[in-house]
Amino acid sequence: MRQLLERVGRTNRMTSGATADGQYWRQVPKVNILSRDNSQSSNSQFIRILLFILLLAAVFAIFTQNRVIGAAEENIENGQSEFQSVERQLSSAESEVDPIKAQIQSLKNQRKAAGAEFQLVTADLIDWHEALAALLGIQAAGVTFSTVSTSAEGEVILEGRAADSGTISQLPAEFNAVSDILDFQGIQWDTGFVPPTFTASFKVR
Repeated sequence: MRQLLERVGRTNRMTSGATADGQYWRQVPKVNILSRDNSQSSNSQFIRILLFILLLAAVFAIFTQNRVIGAAEENIENGQSEFQSVERQLSSAESEVDPIKAQIQSLKNQRKAAGAEFQLVTADLIDWHEALAALLGIQAAGVTFSTVSTSAEGEVILEGRAADSGTISQLPAEFNAVSDILDFQGIQWDTGFVPPTFTASFKVR
């Protein structure tokens, strides 16, 4: 009996602990109640780091966008300045070109007038020297020639004065004397003047 009781006592001591007063109590398994708090703290720290990274990315994006916008605005301002400079240069060039255009137009007008005069002189290869020499070579007593005009078509107008009425009847015969060069077309008298004036027309043959 004694040996049985000692064996039971040893078994109880193996499964229980003794208190200060020699009593035994049963041990219970340990449970870690702090593991969940540590996991929640790690998640919160990860979220804070992620939010900080997102904030930095947003700030960098805004900074980059502002730099791009600033560069674009600067390019636009530079382009406008260059455009205004070109406009001023064009205006200055136009102010310099206008007098040149006027000179060119003046030269064209002079050339046109010279061409018309040349055409007048050389129209149909008329020998004006011979024609006028024949006309002015007419010797009519009492007749004074005042003006001679010509046209590109070969017409000649002679104006003058006659000393008396007798000369009036002699002039047509004198003008017909040069008919091989000048075709006498007719004569008009103005007896309202003293001495009377006349206008004779010819056609170069």
